[in-house]
Amino acid sequence: MAPAVTPEARALLPTAGGAQNHAALRALLGRGIDWQRLLWIAEWERATAAAWARLRSLGVDGIPPEVASRWGQLSMVADFRAMWLEERLATTARALVGAGMNVVLLKGAALVQRAYTGFRERPMGDLDLLVEPG
Repeated sequence: MAPAVTPEARALLPTAGGAQNHAALRALLGRGIDWQRLLWIAEWERATAAAWARLRSLGVDGIPPEVASRWGQLSMVADFRAMWLEERLATTARALVGAGMNVVLLKGAALVQRAYTGFRERPMGDLDLLVEPG
């Protein structure tokens, strides 16, 4: 019977944390990773840029050049998308507040404002806002 969570999925999780996860991440990567599968999972979870930044900051060896190249490209695309979402949020919030509406950020957008240093660290596909009826 196949394990419920692949080694690649286990390795992706600590890439989302800070320095406190470095030892765990190195240990998981040292057990042998299918780098193409790890990249695929990172893409699926919208974690391409954050995971790539963490792997690069650790100086991880053994990533096949073709995977590293593709990961770098996908990371740039994810970074541009994060910047676009950040700009869309600022423009939308300004317009709504300017029209006299109260706006509350929800889910990922709210977390970015409180728990992360920016949109790049908290991958998301959309923006959730709560606006008063009327």
